[in-house]
Amino acid sequence: MHSYINLLRKKYNISISEIDQKNLWKNSTVGIVSISDDRKVIDRIIAKIISDTENQPEIQLINYEVSIN
Repeated sequence: MHSYINLLRKKYNISISEIDQKNLWKNSTVGIVSISDDRKVIDRIIAKIISDTENQPEIQLINYEVSIN
C-alpha cells in the first residue's frame, strides 16, 4: 500500500496518508487532500484516482467518500 500511496502522491500532487487501520494487513483507510481554485480540476483528479485504484489488481476499493469544501 505504501508504494501505491507514494505513486498517487507523485502522479497527482496530492497529500495522502493512511489514516486508520494502518497496521492491518488486509485493510486500510486512506485520506487524500487536494487544493485548487477550480472545482472541475478537483473533480477530475478524484475521478482519476478512483479509476486508477479500481484498476489495481492487488487493491480492492470497497468504499469512498468525497467531501469538497
